[in-house]
Amino acid sequence: MSYSKPRKDASVENLLSLCVALREGELSRDEIAEKADIGSSLISDNIHFGVQLGFLEETEDSVRATNRGITASYAEEGDDDLEEQFIDGIRSYSLYRDVFSELVPDGKESGVLTKNDIIRVFRTSVALTGSESTLGGAAITFLQTLDAAGCGDYVAGRRGNESRIELSDQFDLIAERVTTSDDTNKKESTPDIDSSEPETPQGNDGPLASPQPIPDRETLSETPSTPFEVSLSLDGDEDPQNVEQLILAVRRGFDRDLDVNYADQAVDSDEDFTHENEVDDSDESDSPDQSLDSFKQTSKEAAEGADQSD
Repeated sequence: MSYSKPRKDASVENLLSLCVALREGELSRDEIAEKADIGSSLISDNIHFGVQLGFLEETEDSVRATNRGITASYAEEGDDDLEEQFIDGIRSYSLYRDVFSELVPDGKESGVLTKNDIIRVFRTSVALTGSESTLGGAAITFLQTLDAAGCGDYVAGRRGNESRIELSDQFDLIAERVTTSDDTNKKESTPDIDSSEPETPQGNDGPLASPQPIPDRETLSETPSTPFEVSLSLDGDEDPQNVEQLILAVRRGFDRDLDVNYADQAVDSDEDFTHENEVDDSDESDSPDQSLDSFKQTSKEAAEGADQSD
């Protein structure tokens, strides 16, 4: 993997000065030089540094601060909020994230990371090229960034001592956050969903019943139909002829084996239905509906006869 070469003259302090200058909106490079409290020769390196960390965005004509950069510009040194912005910045800057991951074992063992540790990883693990001065300046910027992220305290080199960061108790936790991939974080934050059984739609009164399959012809024909039942209530005042007609109509209904006829009728095709309509008149006269009609007609005639006899 190839990396954009880090700039030697970038620093956390100058980056935050740029973010303060860009709080109110985007500016051109010339406007930034007038407004920001840093030297004009340092602007290019610090803009590049800010873009890589996700604090700034740059177009051909202007530069603007991102939400991360604006949030960082209002935070005080050592604030948890400022540390969070730099931790996220390291995670989003592929060079810094990979160098950091390489340095974690040494940091956990010794509790210190030095400028020369950074330069070694620059040259070997990520294959950066450049002079000792260029890579040394980039290593100092990296150590300062770890300080801003809460990994420890940066100490400038004096009297033969190397520039270094003395790691804090929070280093292991920050290291875990930085080195954990985005895919793993998403997987851990997404609850497991059991898709083996689909959810039952809910109605106003509770879950809806599952849809039932429509029976086919063969299944329907094998399904027992409702038995033909008749209930008679006689009080002794009925006309004997009417009662006889009613009994005959009921008997014809039983004789026709209604259970079979109704099951066949429910599944017959249109062609079968047409064929049934072409039966003899004598067959139609035996239907229960015809018998009941005869009973009603007989009852009506008997009633009219009674009226006339009166």
